[in-house]
Amino acid sequence: MKNFKSLLISTILMTSPLLLTSCGGSGEKSRAPQLSESQKIIANGMLDFVDTCDSSKSNVKAIYGADNRVSVCSEGNDTEDREKMKAVAMFIDSSQLIFAGNLEGKKVYKIDSQTLGGFLSEESGYKACSSLRYKDEVAPGFCTGFLINENGRNDELMTAGHCIDKGKLTNTKVIFTIAADGRKVISRNEAYENDIFVTEDQVFGIQENLEFSSDMTIAKLDREVQNVEALEISRKEYFQDGTELKMMGHPAGLRMKVASGEVKHDGYGYDNITAHIASYGGNSGSPVFDEETGEVAGVLVSGQQDFELQIENDEYCVGDKVYSEFDAGGEKVLKVRNYLN
Repeated sequence: MKNFKSLLISTILMTSPLLLTSCGGSGEKSRAPQLSESQKIIANGMLDFVDTCDSSKSNVKAIYGADNRVSVCSEGNDTEDREKMKAVAMFIDSSQLIFAGNLEGKKVYKIDSQTLGGFLSEESGYKACSSLRYKDEVAPGFCTGFLINENGRNDELMTAGHCIDKGKLTNTKVIFTIAADGRKVISRNEAYENDIFVTEDQVFGIQENLEFSSDMTIAKLDREVQNVEALEISRKEYFQDGTELKMMGHPAGLRMKVASGEVKHDGYGYDNITAHIASYGGNSGSPVFDEETGEVAGVLVSGQQDFELQIENDEYCVGDKVYSEFDAGGEKVLKVRNYLN
Protein backbone atom coordinates (compact mmCIF):
# COMPACT_ATOMS: atom_id res chain seq x y z
CA MET A 1 0.00 0.00 0.00
CA LYS A 2 1.07 3.58 -0.57
CA ASN A 3 -0.79 5.23 2.31
CA PHE A 4 1.89 7.66 3.45
CA LYS A 5 0.88 8.48 6.99
CA SER A 6 0.12 4.94 8.12
CA LEU A 7 2.68 2.75 6.38
CA LEU A 8 5.44 5.11 5.29
CA ILE A 9 8.35 3.83 7.34
CA SER A 10 9.49 0.34 6.42
CA THR A 11 10.52 -2.30 8.90
CA ILE A 12 14.08 -1.03 8.55
CA LEU A 13 13.13 2.18 10.32
CA MET A 14 12.09 1.69 13.93
CA THR A 15 9.83 4.39 15.34
CA SER A 16 11.44 6.25 18.21
CA PRO A 17 9.27 7.57 21.04
CA LEU A 18 9.33 11.33 21.51
CA LEU A 19 9.73 12.67 25.03
CA LEU A 20 7.91 15.95 25.50
CA THR A 21 8.88 17.96 28.52
CA SER A 22 6.98 21.00 29.77
CA CYS A 23 8.81 23.62 31.78
CA GLY A 24 7.55 26.00 34.43
CA GLY A 25 6.16 25.36 37.89
CA SER A 26 3.09 26.38 39.81
CA GLY A 27 4.72 29.64 40.83
CA GLU A 28 4.98 30.88 37.25
CA LYS A 29 3.34 34.26 36.67
CA SER A 30 0.10 34.23 34.75
CA ARG A 31 0.45 35.17 31.10
CA ALA A 32 -1.76 37.11 28.74
CA PRO A 33 -4.09 34.89 26.68
CA GLN A 34 -2.23 33.33 23.76
CA LEU A 35 -3.47 33.77 20.22
CA SER A 36 -4.55 30.60 18.48
CA GLU A 37 -2.78 29.61 15.26
CA SER A 38 -5.86 30.78 13.35
CA GLN A 39 -5.81 34.19 15.04
CA LYS A 40 -2.08 34.60 14.35
CA ILE A 41 -2.51 33.91 10.65
CA ILE A 42 -5.49 36.26 10.38
CA ALA A 43 -3.50 39.01 12.10
CA ASN A 44 -0.20 38.46 10.31
CA GLY A 45 -0.92 36.34 7.27
CA MET A 46 -1.03 39.07 4.59
CA LEU A 47 -2.77 36.70 2.19
CA ASP A 48 -2.79 37.32 -1.55
CA PHE A 49 -3.69 35.63 -4.84
CA VAL A 50 -0.96 35.02 -7.42
CA ASP A 51 -0.70 32.86 -10.53
CA THR A 52 -0.12 29.19 -9.74
CA CYS A 53 3.36 29.37 -11.27
CA ASP A 54 4.35 32.70 -9.71
CA SER A 55 7.50 32.00 -7.67
CA SER A 56 8.30 35.58 -6.73
CA LYS A 57 7.52 35.05 -3.05
CA SER A 58 7.07 31.39 -2.17
CA ASN A 59 9.35 28.39 -2.74
CA VAL A 60 7.39 26.83 -4.80
CA LYS A 61 7.67 5.69 -4.07
CA ALA A 62 10.28 4.00 -5.10
CA ILE A 63 12.74 5.38 -7.63
CA TYR A 64 13.93 3.45 -10.68
CA GLY A 65 17.25 4.67 -12.08
CA ALA A 66 16.84 8.44 -11.61
CA ASP A 67 14.28 10.43 -9.64
CA ASN A 68 12.45 12.30 -12.40
CA ARG A 69 9.69 13.81 -10.27
CA VAL A 70 9.01 17.44 -11.16
CA SER A 71 6.79 20.11 -9.67
CA VAL A 72 3.69 21.64 -11.22
CA CYS A 73 5.41 24.56 -12.92
CA SER A 74 8.37 22.71 -14.40
CA GLU A 75 8.97 23.34 -18.11
CA GLY A 76 8.18 19.72 -18.98
CA ASN A 77 4.52 20.21 -17.98
CA ASP A 78 2.47 21.77 -20.78
CA THR A 79 -0.90 23.52 -20.61
CA GLU A 80 -2.77 20.23 -21.07
CA ASP A 81 -0.88 18.69 -18.15
CA ARG A 82 -1.71 21.63 -15.91
CA GLU A 83 -5.39 21.33 -16.76
CA LYS A 84 -5.29 17.66 -15.77
CA MET A 85 -3.63 18.55 -12.48
CA LYS A 86 -6.73 20.52 -11.52
CA ALA A 87 -8.63 17.21 -11.42
CA VAL A 88 -6.15 15.57 -9.02
CA ALA A 89 -6.67 15.89 -5.27
CA MET A 90 -4.88 15.32 -1.97
CA PHE A 91 -6.40 13.57 1.06
CA ILE A 92 -5.81 15.13 4.48
CA ASP A 93 -7.28 14.87 7.96
CA SER A 94 -9.90 17.55 8.63
CA SER A 95 -8.03 18.62 11.78
CA GLN A 96 -5.24 19.96 9.56
CA LEU A 97 -7.41 22.76 8.15
CA ILE A 98 -6.80 26.04 9.98
CA PHE A 99 -8.94 29.06 9.11
CA ALA A 100 -6.61 31.81 7.89
CA GLY A 101 -8.95 34.63 6.88
CA ASN A 102 -10.97 35.84 3.92
CA LEU A 103 -9.80 36.85 0.47
CA GLU A 104 -12.05 38.21 -2.27
CA GLY A 105 -15.08 36.94 -0.40
CA LYS A 106 -13.75 33.40 0.04
CA LYS A 107 -12.67 31.64 3.21
CA VAL A 108 -8.98 30.70 3.16
CA TYR A 109 -7.43 27.80 5.07
CA LYS A 110 -3.85 26.88 5.88
CA ILE A 111 -3.07 23.17 5.78
CA ASP A 112 -1.17 22.32 8.93
CA SER A 113 1.83 20.06 8.33
CA GLN A 114 5.40 19.15 9.10
CA THR A 115 8.08 19.12 6.45
CA LEU A 116 8.87 15.76 4.89
CA GLY A 117 12.29 15.76 6.56
CA GLY A 118 10.77 16.62 9.92
CA PHE A 119 8.19 13.86 9.67
CA LEU A 120 10.74 11.21 8.67
CA SER A 121 13.05 12.28 11.45
CA GLU A 122 10.30 12.15 14.06
CA GLU A 123 9.03 8.75 12.94
CA SER A 124 12.39 7.04 12.47
CA GLY A 125 14.63 8.72 15.04
CA TYR A 126 17.15 9.61 12.32
CA LYS A 127 17.67 12.86 10.45
CA ALA A 128 16.83 13.15 6.77
CA CYS A 129 19.81 12.75 4.46
CA SER A 130 20.96 15.94 2.76
CA SER A 131 20.34 14.25 -0.60
CA LEU A 132 16.64 13.60 0.17
CA ARG A 133 14.64 15.59 -2.37
CA TYR A 134 11.90 17.91 -1.11
CA LYS A 135 12.87 17.29 2.52
CA ASP A 136 12.16 20.94 3.40
CA GLU A 137 8.76 20.98 1.72
CA VAL A 138 5.60 20.53 3.80
CA ALA A 139 3.93 17.14 3.37
CA PRO A 140 0.34 17.20 4.69
CA GLY A 141 -1.31 14.54 2.51
CA PHE A 142 -1.75 10.81 2.99
CA CYS A 143 -3.27 9.77 -0.37
CA THR A 144 -4.23 11.02 -3.84
CA GLY A 145 -7.43 10.76 -5.88
CA PHE A 146 -8.75 12.08 -9.20
CA LEU A 147 -12.01 13.36 -10.60
CA ILE A 148 -14.04 11.13 -12.92
CA ASN A 149 -17.44 11.68 -14.50
CA GLU A 150 -19.20 8.38 -15.07
CA ASN A 151 -22.58 9.50 -13.70
CA GLY A 152 -22.93 12.77 -15.58
CA ARG A 153 -21.89 14.76 -12.52
CA ASN A 154 -18.51 16.12 -11.45
CA ASP A 155 -18.74 14.70 -7.94
CA GLU A 156 -16.91 11.36 -8.04
CA LEU A 157 -13.31 10.75 -7.08
CA MET A 158 -11.45 7.54 -7.89
CA THR A 159 -8.69 6.41 -5.53
CA ALA A 160 -7.10 3.35 -3.93
CA GLY A 161 -9.42 1.44 -1.61
CA HIS A 162 -7.09 1.60 1.37
CA CYS A 163 -7.13 5.41 1.25
CA ILE A 164 -10.66 5.63 2.63
CA ASP A 165 -11.84 4.39 6.01
CA LYS A 166 -15.66 4.26 6.01
CA GLY A 167 -15.66 4.91 9.72
CA LYS A 168 -13.70 8.14 9.28
CA LEU A 169 -15.37 9.81 6.30
CA THR A 170 -16.21 12.92 8.32
CA ASN A 171 -12.56 13.22 9.35
CA THR A 172 -11.26 13.19 5.78
CA LYS A 173 -11.03 16.19 3.48
CA VAL A 174 -10.30 16.18 -0.24
CA ILE A 175 -8.18 19.11 -1.40
CA PHE A 176 -7.82 20.11 -5.05
CA THR A 177 -4.47 21.81 -4.58
CA ILE A 178 -4.36 23.32 -8.08
CA ALA A 179 -7.24 25.80 -8.21
CA ALA A 180 -9.61 25.86 -11.17
CA ASP A 181 -8.92 29.55 -11.85
CA GLY A 182 -5.16 28.99 -12.11
CA ARG A 183 -4.34 31.04 -9.01
CA LYS A 184 -2.95 30.12 -5.63
CA VAL A 185 -3.05 31.81 -2.24
CA ILE A 186 0.24 32.81 -0.66
CA SER A 187 1.24 34.66 2.48
CA ARG A 188 3.44 37.73 2.24
CA ASN A 189 4.56 36.94 5.79
CA GLU A 190 7.83 34.98 5.76
CA ALA A 191 6.61 32.87 8.68
CA TYR A 192 4.02 31.27 6.40
CA GLU A 193 5.55 31.59 2.94
CA ASN A 194 6.22 27.85 2.57
CA ASP A 195 2.80 26.72 3.81
CA ILE A 196 -0.07 25.55 1.61
CA PHE A 197 -3.15 27.79 1.56
CA VAL A 198 -6.40 26.89 -0.17
CA THR A 199 -9.77 28.56 -0.60
CA GLU A 200 -13.07 27.03 0.49
CA ASP A 201 -13.95 26.01 -3.08
CA GLN A 202 -10.89 23.72 -3.14
CA VAL A 203 -12.02 21.79 -0.04
CA PHE A 204 -14.48 18.89 -0.26
CA GLY A 205 -15.95 16.31 2.06
CA ILE A 206 -16.80 12.68 1.26
CA GLN A 207 -20.43 11.57 1.52
CA GLU A 208 -19.97 7.89 0.73
CA ASN A 209 -17.73 5.51 -1.17
CA LEU A 210 -18.29 2.53 -3.44
CA GLU A 211 -15.81 -0.25 -2.76
CA PHE A 212 -14.62 -2.88 -5.21
CA SER A 213 -13.14 -6.31 -4.54
CA SER A 214 -9.66 -5.07 -5.45
CA ASP A 215 -7.92 -2.08 -3.88
CA MET A 216 -10.10 0.45 -5.68
CA THR A 217 -12.88 2.78 -4.61
CA ILE A 218 -14.99 5.66 -5.90
CA ALA A 219 -15.76 8.39 -3.39
CA LYS A 220 -18.84 10.57 -3.80
CA LEU A 221 -18.00 14.16 -2.88
CA ASP A 222 -20.33 16.46 -0.95
CA ARG A 223 -20.89 18.60 -4.07
CA GLU A 224 -19.84 18.92 -7.70
CA VAL A 225 -16.41 20.28 -8.62
CA GLN A 226 -16.90 23.41 -10.68
CA ASN A 227 -14.94 24.51 -13.76
CA VAL A 228 -12.71 21.42 -13.80
CA GLU A 229 -12.80 18.69 -16.45
CA ALA A 230 -12.81 15.12 -15.19
CA LEU A 231 -10.04 12.88 -16.48
CA GLU A 232 -10.58 10.65 -19.51
CA ILE A 233 -10.37 6.91 -18.85
CA SER A 234 -8.59 4.49 -21.18
CA ARG A 235 -10.60 1.44 -22.25
CA LYS A 236 -7.54 -0.42 -23.50
CA GLU A 237 -7.30 -4.00 -22.32
CA TYR A 238 -3.55 -4.33 -22.77
CA PHE A 239 -0.54 -2.00 -22.50
CA GLN A 240 2.57 -3.12 -24.30
CA ASP A 241 5.77 -3.42 -22.29
CA GLY A 242 7.71 -0.18 -22.64
CA THR A 243 4.57 1.98 -22.98
CA GLU A 244 5.44 5.43 -21.65
CA LEU A 245 3.54 6.50 -18.54
CA LYS A 246 3.02 9.70 -16.59
CA MET A 247 1.70 9.98 -13.04
CA MET A 248 0.31 12.98 -11.15
CA GLY A 249 -0.12 12.98 -7.40
CA HIS A 250 1.19 13.78 -3.95
CA PRO A 251 4.22 11.56 -3.24
CA ALA A 252 4.90 11.30 0.49
CA GLY A 253 2.08 13.82 0.96
CA LEU A 254 4.00 16.61 -0.81
CA ARG A 255 2.65 19.26 -3.15
CA MET A 256 1.67 17.99 -6.59
CA LYS A 257 4.46 16.19 -8.45
CA VAL A 258 4.60 14.62 -11.90
CA ALA A 259 6.68 11.52 -12.61
CA SER A 260 7.42 9.64 -15.82
CA GLY A 261 7.95 5.91 -16.24
CA GLU A 262 7.04 2.89 -18.31
CA VAL A 263 5.14 -0.37 -18.32
CA LYS A 264 7.41 -3.25 -17.29
CA HIS A 265 4.83 -6.00 -17.58
CA ASP A 266 1.22 -6.44 -18.59
CA GLY A 267 -0.92 -9.14 -20.14
CA TYR A 268 -4.37 -9.71 -21.62
CA GLY A 269 -6.83 -10.40 -18.84
CA TYR A 270 -4.52 -8.93 -16.20
CA ASP A 271 -6.12 -6.62 -13.65
CA ASN A 272 -2.97 -4.61 -13.11
CA ILE A 273 0.16 -3.28 -14.74
CA THR A 274 3.64 -3.55 -13.25
CA ALA A 275 5.34 -0.20 -13.81
CA HIS A 276 8.67 1.43 -13.15
CA ILE A 277 7.75 4.94 -12.05
CA ALA A 278 8.98 7.12 -9.17
CA SER A 279 6.23 6.84 -6.58
CA TYR A 280 5.93 7.06 -2.80
CA GLY A 281 3.41 6.58 -0.07
CA GLY A 282 0.90 9.37 -0.68
CA ASN A 283 0.80 8.45 -4.36
CA SER A 284 -1.80 5.79 -3.56
CA GLY A 285 -4.79 6.64 -5.74
CA SER A 286 -2.74 8.67 -8.24
CA PRO A 287 -3.83 8.57 -11.89
CA VAL A 288 -1.27 6.92 -14.16
CA PHE A 289 -1.62 8.12 -17.76
CA ASP A 290 -0.83 6.46 -21.05
CA GLU A 291 1.46 9.15 -22.49
CA GLU A 292 0.38 8.47 -26.07
CA THR A 293 -3.34 8.97 -25.53
CA GLY A 294 -3.35 11.17 -22.41
CA GLU A 295 -5.97 8.89 -20.86
CA VAL A 296 -5.84 7.32 -17.41
CA ALA A 297 -4.56 3.77 -17.76
CA GLY A 298 -4.76 2.93 -14.09
CA VAL A 299 -4.54 3.86 -10.43
CA LEU A 300 -1.38 3.42 -8.39
CA VAL A 301 -2.15 1.21 -5.37
CA SER A 302 1.09 -0.27 -4.07
CA GLY A 303 4.78 -0.66 -4.66
CA GLN A 304 8.19 -1.26 -3.22
CA GLN A 305 9.93 0.28 -0.21
CA ASP A 306 10.31 4.06 -0.40
CA PHE A 307 13.01 4.99 2.09
CA GLU A 308 16.04 3.35 3.67
CA LEU A 309 18.75 4.06 6.20
CA GLN A 310 21.92 5.41 4.63
CA ILE A 311 25.22 6.61 6.03
CA GLU A 312 26.20 10.26 5.69
CA ASN A 313 29.23 11.73 7.46
CA ASP A 314 29.53 8.52 9.51
CA GLU A 315 25.95 8.85 10.76
CA TYR A 316 22.72 7.11 9.80
CA CYS A 317 20.13 9.15 7.97
CA VAL A 318 16.90 8.47 6.05
CA GLY A 319 17.21 8.64 2.27
CA ASP A 320 15.39 7.61 -0.87
CA LYS A 321 15.69 3.95 -1.81
CA VAL A 322 16.71 3.76 -5.47
CA TYR A 323 16.12 0.65 -7.57
CA SER A 324 17.89 -0.40 -10.73
CA GLU A 325 16.00 0.26 -13.95
CA PHE A 326 16.43 -3.48 -14.52
CA ASP A 327 14.77 -4.37 -11.19
CA ALA A 328 12.33 -7.26 -11.59
CA GLY A 329 9.79 -5.68 -9.24
CA GLY A 330 7.77 -2.54 -9.68
CA GLU A 331 4.77 -0.48 -8.71
CA LYS A 332 1.26 -1.94 -8.98
CA VAL A 333 -1.18 0.01 -11.16
CA LEU A 334 -4.78 -1.25 -11.29
CA LYS A 335 -6.41 -0.84 -14.69
CA VAL A 336 -9.31 1.56 -14.36
CA ARG A 337 -11.38 0.13 -17.22
CA ASN A 338 -12.13 -3.00 -15.19
CA TYR A 339 -14.13 -1.02 -12.63
CA LEU A 340 -16.28 1.20 -14.83
CA ASN A 341 -19.23 0.55 -17.13
